Amino acid sequence: MERIQERVTRELLGAGADHAAVRWTESEKQELNVEWDEVSLLRTTRDRSLQLVALVGGRRATVGCNDTTDEALQRSVAATIEAARGSNPDEANAIAEASGPRSFESGATSADLDAMHDRLVEFLEWRRTEHPRVNLRGVNFHFQRTHTALSNSNGVDLSSSVGGYTFVAVFSSRQGADVSSFNYSVWEGRSLDRPLAEVGSFDRLFRQSADQLQTQGVPEKFVGDVILTPDSLPSFLEPATSYLRDGALISGTSVYQDRLGEQITAPVITLHSAPLSMASPRFFTEDGFVAEDSTLIDRGVLCSYLLSLYGANKTGLTRAVNDGGSHKVAAGDVALQDMIASVERGVLLCRFSGGRPSGNGDLSGIAKNSYYIENGRLSFPLSETMVSGNLVAALAQAAAVSRERVDFGWGHYPWVQLRGLTIS
Repeated sequence: MERIQERVTRELLGAGADHAAVRWTESEKQELNVEWDEVSLLRTTRDRSLQLVALVGGRRATVGCNDTTDEALQRSVAATIEAARGSNPDEANAIAEASGPRSFESGATSADLDAMHDRLVEFLEWRRTEHPRVNLRGVNFHFQRTHTALSNSNGVDLSSSVGGYTFVAVFSSRQGADVSSFNYSVWEGRSLDRPLAEVGSFDRLFRQSADQLQTQGVPEKFVGDVILTPDSLPSFLEPATSYLRDGALISGTSVYQDRLGEQITAPVITLHSAPLSMASPRFFTEDGFVAEDSTLIDRGVLCSYLLSLYGANKTGLTRAVNDGGSHKVAAGDVALQDMIASVERGVLLCRFSGGRPSGNGDLSGIAKNSYYIENGRLSFPLSETMVSGNLVAALAQAAAVSRERVDFGWGHYPWVQLRGLTIS
């Protein structure tokens, strides 16, 4: 029986495409929500979507749809061909070459609803008992099973079925008239073999939230150290790795242009992109290649860009073996307490609220849920405090990476000590 992605690929070719690719995704999510500290909702939602790609005379177009009736599919095919014919030709446009049929499986095939309910009730009781000042402002706990299939006119035939749990909690603390800034955390897992209180960073963040009811500003503007927590580190690494992607490298504006094999960060930093190692693995890339885990930075040295097939064709550089993200930062050799003790003046940055850095790496934002460090000790929780500087220079001057590390399921992150940032 012809599968939908194969059928639509064939219809794109019949409508005039020289090459075509189709990605089919369908998922089922079962979720529990919390309201007024009680489990309040169980619902099941289903989603499905198609992504159509057509190349016509070197021109490319992509169209998405979620209506799979015959009439709707015919409209989507026609719209894709029309859009391709109206786009600009580019000899870098291409689709993946065939690598043989591959099918991948990960995680549970269905939700264990009883275990989900029990773990959630257990978490709520733990919050009431151990963290009575913390108020849960939003909790979502769900299991999702996603089936993805990709076919193209070169014979690519890839599919995956991935199931996993996701737990999200948004919270703040209150005592009398004092209320702390809100915070949140997200954890993903393949099983529920551990209490939710023990995964990710919920226990640490809840303790910090209750400690942040009364805050104050820094005594004065200064240049000092910033220790990024596992929760705030992604806010710095995601923008940094954007300089390794198609847009910046094709335009020639990347701060890491022509830097392969060179030192771009301090030697204390080793960064892996590991989509196969996460709780919800991504087994193949958006453009149709079987994915592999990779090392982006090895002890400060840039090992790989994050170029798609198009980006590789456009620049003449090597295509990346995955789509990036799914970060694992290697643990360092410094204990967190020793790292804090080494700081004369600085900030323990627990959440960063700011825009994306500029093209040259300049950034600024507000330190949320954070602490002032003075003479090697956490002095007090901070009120709205600005952190600014240059991301590229800060990573190049990174002083230390902690031995401790947090596994969120979607990434593995330690504490990282940066130098030379302005705090005001």
